[in-house]
Amino acid sequence: MMYYFIEEFIKQTWDDRRKLMTDRHTLGFSRPAWFEGGLLGRILTMNNLANCWPDAVQSLLLKAVLISDKDRARSYWDQFCNSVDIQSIDYSTTSITPMLYKRFRDLQGEEIQVAKSVYRHTWSANNLSLHALRKVLLAFDHEGINVTLLKGAAMISGYYCDPGVRVVGDVDILVPRERAKAAMELLRNLGWKQIYHFEDRKFDYIHGTAFINADQVNIDLHWRVLSDIPFDHSYVNFQPQMIAANGFLASRLCPEDQLIHTLLHCHKFSPVPLIRWIPDASILINQSLDFRWDYFFKTVQALKVEYVVQSMLLFLNGEKYIDLPESVVQKLGALSWTKADQKYFDFMTIPRGGYFHLYFYIWLLHRRNNPNMGYLNLIFTAPKFVMNSISIDGYMKLCAYEITRYAKHIFNRARCAVKWAHISMTK
Repeated sequence: MMYYFIEEFIKQTWDDRRKLMTDRHTLGFSRPAWFEGGLLGRILTMNNLANCWPDAVQSLLLKAVLISDKDRARSYWDQFCNSVDIQSIDYSTTSITPMLYKRFRDLQGEEIQVAKSVYRHTWSANNLSLHALRKVLLAFDHEGINVTLLKGAAMISGYYCDPGVRVVGDVDILVPRERAKAAMELLRNLGWKQIYHFEDRKFDYIHGTAFINADQVNIDLHWRVLSDIPFDHSYVNFQPQMIAANGFLASRLCPEDQLIHTLLHCHKFSPVPLIRWIPDASILINQSLDFRWDYFFKTVQALKVEYVVQSMLLFLNGEKYIDLPESVVQKLGALSWTKADQKYFDFMTIPRGGYFHLYFYIWLLHRRNNPNMGYLNLIFTAPKFVMNSISIDGYMKLCAYEITRYAKHIFNRARCAVKWAHISMTK
């Protein structure tokens, strides 16, 4: 949700950021060898802090899962096992292991047993979530509310076809905007509780809201596909195409729009690295034999996301997770974008935090929306855009919001200073 997404910029404390930076330095994130030089080396600036890109250890596991040559894949798995303690790998890496178990379930050893345990846990948790989802879909269908599955639920329905291999943190569903409030009321009547306080005045400023039931199953109810609507003007007219979702009273995005949604959702910094996009996008492309590349590129250009799509798809192709036709590679190489677009998407890949991070984000989005507007006009129109972005109507309310935010910032700085002082004294 846009409002809560913005609030995340504020809540990141200094000790959290320091830990994230330390962890990433320890992991040693690096660019793949094929990246240096050539087309990507000239036109892309992949940020080493952008944790949507895998580190060296994660790359070994991903290749073991996705490389078509099974003998080579087995060698990558052996390298992975020799590089890590399977009991101490991070959550993002662990979430890939169910796919490994399904591919190499006949192997022996502690590592494959851990992968088997994760697979079984994922299968159980996902079946619980999907059982709850089917009840919700039945109720929505009875009320005439059309539902589209997004993200993990859509991938399980259309591509993985096994609830044990794809970790799903929460179930994302999309309903028509005009039926969103009816859908929220229906969920409440079914016993689901809204996680965040919701105000009707914020309806136009956010893209969804979250619910949880007694079994701790989470549903994210969306009424817009892309989260920066209506603030990102390029996204406003995005009308994705739908196809039937196998085994559900719902639809899902067509493969081309599903791929775009997958890439845009994960091209950002997250406290939990979002490397899940790599198997999702790879399997989606590899299984879609009639993928409509012309429609895909037309939509990419309409959304002004050429920078993101080029970097991510050329990465997948360069690492041999997918095998793109030469004509598609040439079209990717021919994509162009504005500096405003590149700065905005690069900014999304750095850790959130700091008092002015929120305003840097809004300023860069404002520039992306108005690439032909002069700096003076951008400055004069920025305050109104800020108020729209944080759903505040009035300059006095904006001042009050800013004072409250600054007080929280000072409190967090003081709390962290006391914490670090205490740690230093006890050493």
